[in-house]
Amino acid sequence: MYGNLYSGNTPSRKDSANFGGDTPWIRTADLNNGLIESPTEFLTYEGIKQLKILPENTIVLAMYGGFNQIGRTGILGFPATINQALVALTPHKNISQVFAQSYLNRHITNWRRVAASSRKDPNITKEDVEKSNFSFGSLEEQNRISELISRLDQTITLHEEKKRQLEHLKSALLQMMFA
Repeated sequence: MYGNLYSGNTPSRKDSANFGGDTPWIRTADLNNGLIESPTEFLTYEGIKQLKILPENTIVLAMYGGFNQIGRTGILGFPATINQALVALTPHKNISQVFAQSYLNRHITNWRRVAASSRKDPNITKEDVEKSNFSFGSLEEQNRISELISRLDQTITLHEEKKRQLEHLKSALLQMMFA
């Protein structure tokens, strides 16, 4: 349904030669349900020997890392590797990454329901993702919906900024009134 799926891996933390290089390594904490623009950790050449470098625009989905992390997503803004708590999805050419990510974000409760069922430690597996059966419609329809979602996100961001500015103004006025 999606295209190709890849599981991540975590090199040994005991070997400091694995970390501190210049290859981005994405962890659950980096997922923001949007575009991942800046990684928080990097691996060395030694650290990436057993890992696949994923291309920019790959969708990443959290399989575990705490119940509230399960189902979080991100789209890579750069080539990177991922840790073992994540699965990477490279959609077929007839699937829009932005639409697929929005769709996955919308179904976060489904992922959490799967994670909570029959497991001691809540998680989903690569196989759970492979078995999921979502229908995306035509690429043209996906692109129209993605554009609408993007415009709504931009509007929300603008209103959040206006709210922040108004709260700042209110705080300044109250400070002037009672100083």
